[in-house]
Amino acid sequence: MDWSQIWAFLIGILVVGGTLRSLFAHWHSAPEGVPLQGWYQAAENWLQGNGYQVLRRRQKAHWSGYVDAMEYKQALVADFIVRKAGSSYAVQVGKWDFESALGAEMRANWFPICSAFRVDGVIFIDVDGEATHSIDFQVAPPSYVVWKQVMNRIIWLMSGVLMTFAWLHGR
Repeated sequence: MDWSQIWAFLIGILVVGGTLRSLFAHWHSAPEGVPLQGWYQAAENWLQGNGYQVLRRRQKAHWSGYVDAMEYKQALVADFIVRKAGSSYAVQVGKWDFESALGAEMRANWFPICSAFRVDGVIFIDVDGEATHSIDFQVAPPSYVVWKQVMNRIIWLMSGVLMTFAWLHGR
């Protein structure tokens, strides 16, 4: 056997293999045109059907906390970031557990999600119970923070007034 026969044999094997693969490819591939309706697709359809605009999908943020010299890390995941009527929300899709929702999970998961993604609240879509739950937080700052903001705004206002007088005086 010389090299030309070896090359012809290899090319023949490739052609026959490619033909057989294309003939039987439909046996182990999903049928085209039939969308897979999972939890996330159903949740996205519900959100869009109820007037929410989906801004982002599967967003992840990381935070690190330090106690003395030990570092603690956690990943925060929002399945969707949506907006409706001027408010933005992080959406989580899963199974609702009422006891953990009101206790440790609220402190450990949902409030950091609101802070990390800079959203107004969390919408939890319970796929098994076919219900939605809205989680909102209101943080009232202490009085010294409010006074600090007021004084800061007064200083900026007075600086603007002073600049206006200086500009008008020079004319």
